[in-house]
Amino acid sequence: MKNSIQDGSDERKFLHDIAGPVATAMFLLDAILESFQGVSGVSPSDVDQLRNALGALEKAKKMLEDRRAVLIQRGVPSARS
Repeated sequence: MKNSIQDGSDERKFLHDIAGPVATAMFLLDAILESFQGVSGVSPSDVDQLRNALGALEKAKKMLEDRRAVLIQRGVPSARS
């Protein structure tokens, strides 16, 4: 029987474990950006930086999803299986 390092399920677990913090950060940034709507005194450059950070997290989320899809297509089992 293969261990999780050999069968790749450890990678699927890692992808799952990291997706949660990425989603949380995305949610918080989105909430902050929404709260800045119509507020005077908020620097446009600060808003742009938050949007850039959100964009970077969206890219990371997409990369995680794409890698997970590749592993599933290859038949790599979930670590929970």
